[in-house]
Amino acid sequence: MLPAARESAVGPGRLARWMSRRGGQRAPGVKEPFRLPHRLLDATTLLAAFLLVEAVGRAWSYGRAMPGVDYYQYWVAGQALVEFPELDLYVEADRRVLAGVYAGRAARPGASREHRLAAAYRSDRLALSGTPFLYSLFAPLFSGERNYNADFARFRALSMLCAGVSLLWLARMCRVSGLTTLLILASYYLWYAPFYSELTVGNVNQIQLGCVALALGLLHGAGSARRRLAAGAVIGATVMLKPNIVVGALLLGVFWLASRRYRTAAQVASGVLFGAALAATYAGIRSGGMGIWWAWRHALRYVVTEIDYSLGGGNMALSRVLSELAAVQAGPVLGLGLVGLISAGVVLAGARIAAAPGAPRDVGIPEVLVFFSGINAGLLASRIVWLHYFVLLYPLVILILCARRAGSGEDYFPWPWRLGALVTLAGLGIPPGPPFRYAATSAVGMLLLYGLSVAWLMRTGRGRTVDG
Repeated sequence: MLPAARESAVGPGRLARWMSRRGGQRAPGVKEPFRLPHRLLDATTLLAAFLLVEAVGRAWSYGRAMPGVDYYQYWVAGQALVEFPELDLYVEADRRVLAGVYAGRAARPGASREHRLAAAYRSDRLALSGTPFLYSLFAPLFSGERNYNADFARFRALSMLCAGVSLLWLARMCRVSGLTTLLILASYYLWYAPFYSELTVGNVNQIQLGCVALALGLLHGAGSARRRLAAGAVIGATVMLKPNIVVGALLLGVFWLASRRYRTAAQVASGVLFGAALAATYAGIRSGGMGIWWAWRHALRYVVTEIDYSLGGGNMALSRVLSELAAVQAGPVLGLGLVGLISAGVVLAGARIAAAPGAPRDVGIPEVLVFFSGINAGLLASRIVWLHYFVLLYPLVILILCARRAGSGEDYFPWPWRLGALVTLAGLGIPPGPPFRYAATSAVGMLLLYGLSVAWLMRTGRGRTVDG
């Protein structure tokens, strides 16, 4: 304890600093001055933050100049449900009528350049193969025929926000540093080619990514019955929005059953059924009846079985790459084999985790890897894959590359996995050049990512691989 004379001589500010340096208590009535965390003042972190701001600004400027030919279809279909309820979105003749009507409106004075370009691209016919829930969900968000740019800007902001929040959550779950998180986001917004393809056409993959992150965030940790039901509802509604994540959702259920977490599987499955039923009912009400789902089923079947897009047309499907570059007709057998192999790996990993003593029972990194690996397997098995679909694979690459173990902070995946993820990121993220070249590199990247996932599943349950 300092004498009173000495205390008054040094003054309260100096006293506080002197005692802080020596681990003493703060003097009464002396407030500790506000200081930013050291990490926020680090020059490298500040530079990474500046890079992220610059990347978001560039991406936004790029998106503003794009017509959004996919978004235009959502925009037209959403208005047509209200304005022309007698027309069927999934009948070819009615789609041509709608294309002509809205192309004529875009030609009126006052329409923006982007609106006219999108309408001209779809002036012949509208390729409406999305779910009724997709079109009916966005219908209330449209402000009118002369506000295409404003509506598209709101949609673009929502999409970019969903992607950013989902990657932030992934970084938190992976236990990565703030600097690494900033670099993950900056690399996505700055140069990841599928993201820029998404900005160009205005699709919903980033919104899907946000929904998946929300569901996995609700499931993360021990959770509760309500959170599991809510997570299942989000997954069910997301599948009804666009069903290209269905393989990931199914594999997650298989994983829980194999690891004997029956209650979790049952609660999430109940939520999935509720969310899907709610989405189907909402779409039926907005569309004038549940029969629209039957019409969509026939339209989807035609797109999947009859229409065969080429590599030159932008189709990056593995079956198309093998057909055009290697003259190998894989057919549905390849897709079934790929899904079957990873399903076997999921069952084996779940069984080993259930049998491992002291294995974590909470939802963590293994479940996230299973879900996104299932999405990747579904894309490999699909006949039609566009460049912007690979937005859904970025979290899986980052998970393998950056995940850390709880407590020790060691890398979750061994170095061969991280090296493979880095090669995959280069294969999927490079700016697309000639269609054949990018199709080949993206196919190699998807297969490498698939192989890394299967290899990890086959070794899960041995040693420390069960750490969540």
